[in-house]
Amino acid sequence: MTESELEEIDCTIYNDFFQNILEAPGCIIPAGTLESGKNYYMLYTWKADEFSDTVADFIELKTIITDPSCRIAGMPGVLYFKNVDNLLDANVTNERTDFEYKWSCEPLGDGQCDLNQRVAQNGPDLTVYGANFEPDFAQFQMTLNIMIGDNVLSSCSATVEKVPDEP
Repeated sequence: MTESELEEIDCTIYNDFFQNILEAPGCIIPAGTLESGKNYYMLYTWKADEFSDTVADFIELKTIITDPSCRIAGMPGVLYFKNVDNLLDANVTNERTDFEYKWSCEPLGDGQCDLNQRVAQNGPDLTVYGANFEPDFAQFQMTLNIMIGDNVLSSCSATVEKVPDEP
């Protein structure tokens, strides 16, 4: 189909109770609109040209939306932070533009960590300054939560250890 033909297609998405939940010009359904595992019905209408009848039909949609997952590079194992910028490189599968990425830090034993210095970001990777982790040789659990609103869709963690700079 050409782009102009797609402009002539319109879709309306209905839930199981045949309540209209979305008008979708060009039958484009934005990511995050439908919920995984639910049934939906789509009424599409198309008119080829001004001399043709309008074609309309219902199609049943079964949504299969795979939740995201993540993994931090270097895991399993321990990552070592020095008093410089340190990158936590997270690989996210099934990534979407409406995800929010929130990192947290918890000491594993005695220690303190501060993520307040990080630059505002909305991506899975995080750069942290090692000097904000105290004391040397303390270990910390760094956790990435992948969220939409208040809902945590997936999380992954890494163990990091603060090490002194070499003299």
